[in-house]
Amino acid sequence: MDIRWLEDFVALADTRNFSRAAIERHVTQPAFSRRIRALEAWVGAELVDRSTYPTALTAAGRLFRDQAADTLRQLHDARGVLRGRQRGAPDMLTVAAGHTLAVTFYARWMASLQKSLGPISSRLVATNVHDAVLALVESGCDLLLCYSHSQFPLELDQTRHASLLVGRDVLVPVSIPGPGGAPVHDLKSRRARSVHLVAYSPTSYLGRVTDPVLHGLSKTSSLKFQCITDRSEAVKAMVLEGFGTGWIPKSMIARDLAEGRLVLAGAERLCVDLQIRIFRSLENRKPMVDRVWELLNQLTPPGLGARAPDAVDTPARRSATKFRRLSGDA
Repeated sequence: MDIRWLEDFVALADTRNFSRAAIERHVTQPAFSRRIRALEAWVGAELVDRSTYPTALTAAGRLFRDQAADTLRQLHDARGVLRGRQRGAPDMLTVAAGHTLAVTFYARWMASLQKSLGPISSRLVATNVHDAVLALVESGCDLLLCYSHSQFPLELDQTRHASLLVGRDVLVPVSIPGPGGAPVHDLKSRRARSVHLVAYSPTSYLGRVTDPVLHGLSKTSSLKFQCITDRSEAVKAMVLEGFGTGWIPKSMIARDLAEGRLVLAGAERLCVDLQIRIFRSLENRKPMVDRVWELLNQLTPPGLGARAPDAVDTPARRSATKFRRLSGDA
């Protein structure tokens, strides 16, 4: 049994539509349908009448819906009590952040906030984007810190959530250098008919962001995937061992590029600009959340989105601006 199955079922019972319920639960419809089937297998009875439209519950489903809702309420109440005991100070800020930003961005960003707000007690939860979004939606965190891309926005209810821009980064294709300093796995070479890659899994956020670039490469080259992973740290480790080219946030490899352990392996048009955004629930009125949000709004030039004090001019942002200018997008 997975508690998510109960949450999925209640969402389906409330919306009476598989597609809308899947969107509400931040999961693809096929995955959502599989989880409902898994719940039915666990219960041992069909809960959904799939012969009608809109979707209706069976008699067993109607009975189980009330039990599922009661169970979830009890579990969430117990979780709230336990989290309240473990968090310590009532004004402690809980931030769910993507793994990469938890390492490369969070400490510097939090330090910049404390220069204006004074000491801030915080709890950092490093996780993947999907689980971080669920944490925000289900009140498991106060703030969500993650990468964002204009073509792949997070599907959050804008009437209940708000976001601000706090920084920028750029995904760059890199390789180890050869004896002459040129990339061993060179995407710029016209002779590169076979490209060795270390890539992100298609279900990860960075995998979705880089997929259009890989699709373009596949039209001219044969792509050989040496490793597929969810984590940028793993991509970096594999690239440093010479397995192939990988797209890595520049903030993570700035020193490796400066010291020559890694070199750019592709043209500027293959780089992918990323925003770093912070999200909050508008229903969360914790004083510290409001103070942080007010500060970020004050630091925001009109029309540009909020930025952390020391994220206004970072190497990654200057690099992203350069790449946009060179590609004619500036």
